[in-house]
Amino acid sequence: MKKKKNKKKKIKKKNISVQKFQDTILNLKKYWGNYGCVILQPYDM
Repeated sequence: MKKKKNKKKKIKKKNISVQKFQDTILNLKKYWGNYGCVILQPYDM
């Protein structure tokens, strides 16, 4: 009788970077800043 080898499939992880909310806002500010626009953020009180 032949023994079955325990073959586990290796799952490759993709390098996916997830932006945080603050990073998204910063990128939007940079993008629109290049066009001379300003994003105003309200103050939380």
